[in-house]
Amino acid sequence: MPYTSRIFVAVAVTAAFAILPIRAAEPAPAALEGAIATAEAPRAGGAGREPCDDGATEAAGPWGVLQAYHVYIAAPDFILQQFDVPSAVTRWTFMGMTRADVAVLFDEADIPGDVRNELRDQSRWVVNGDQIQVLPSAEALLALPPQARARIYTALGKWEANEFQHSPYFVPCGDVRRWIGDTGLRPEIVDAVSRTAYPVGKALCFSDVALLVSMTRSHGEAREILKALSRTRTAILRLRLDTASDVVKIRDYWSSGSANAKDFLPLLESVAGNPDVRHVDLVHVLPPYARKLCYTYPHPSLAVGGRYPDCHWTCLNFFNYRPEDRFFDTDGAAMFVHEHYDPGTEPYRFGDVLFFTDPRGRAVHSCVYLAADFVYTKNGANIVNPWQIMRLQEVLDRYSVQGEPTVRIYRRRQ
Repeated sequence: MPYTSRIFVAVAVTAAFAILPIRAAEPAPAALEGAIATAEAPRAGGAGREPCDDGATEAAGPWGVLQAYHVYIAAPDFILQQFDVPSAVTRWTFMGMTRADVAVLFDEADIPGDVRNELRDQSRWVVNGDQIQVLPSAEALLALPPQARARIYTALGKWEANEFQHSPYFVPCGDVRRWIGDTGLRPEIVDAVSRTAYPVGKALCFSDVALLVSMTRSHGEAREILKALSRTRTAILRLRLDTASDVVKIRDYWSSGSANAKDFLPLLESVAGNPDVRHVDLVHVLPPYARKLCYTYPHPSLAVGGRYPDCHWTCLNFFNYRPEDRFFDTDGAAMFVHEHYDPGTEPYRFGDVLFFTDPRGRAVHSCVYLAADFVYTKNGANIVNPWQIMRLQEVLDRYSVQGEPTVRIYRRRQ
């Protein structure tokens, strides 16, 4: 299969469909005239708010005492092997722009003089009708300052021909070395990623895949790079219990939102009373289908009409024993929200669906609230993005290209 798809990249953008009305949160009935659009994974990144802490943390609340750890997981080989290695030639494609327009973009991007002279050298341009391709050298790519790269790549990201600018990799926590530094890649490869990562919004992104491929010594090394770039940061959560734990209150919290919730009180009681076993992995208290999918990647059998599950499908199937394929359809998803959910208010509750809406009112992402500041999420319909648990702010940062999105709470009716 050609390596052309936004399905592969760690942060992919899918086309937005028609905007469908969903009810607004109280007390402002007209506040949300948006839609459940087909899931759009984030378009860009930049420096994160604070350095991420991968060490253990604790948060106490009605959910009990929640302990969190963070790990990095990479897409499995059976998925990555479906795609060819990308080209080693970097091509920037500008559509509908004149030669003068492209030259002005380079002039205004605050690029060092020697790099700007190379990029403006039209012997490195390929012009075909209303399309201009610029072929920068590896030296020019490595010398571009982050802000200049962000400006150029934001322009390139408007066109799908620029696959990795249109759908860049998201760098977890804005820390390249934590993301891929321990994967066994050669130091010069990791350094090249660090030098070419660029800020947009509140996150950091990487797009220069062709540059890395040009640096490889073998096809196998190219495959290793693609696997490393697929890594994503996810939280592993567990409940800490002891004889002082109010296991009934904890059970009630994790059972809310579903009339068919698993009764796991005996498990909580047993662990709380056993001095040798003081923890329960959170997956044991999630609904059955969410538990099955958590930390896994989409199997080809889940595809319907060439489409894979996205964030909205994930949220609306959260409490189901078996998935409902009608949530692949935006009309069906919006109707289900109308029929089975009410607008909610803070504080968040377990099972709340949090819709992220853009300035136009479109629901461009959704995730399920768990506890503390953690959510259950599927970031786009791409098959190299797993079902995972993340901090809410990390997910918000992924969708902050045009400002932090508005979060709308929808709560399932009992």
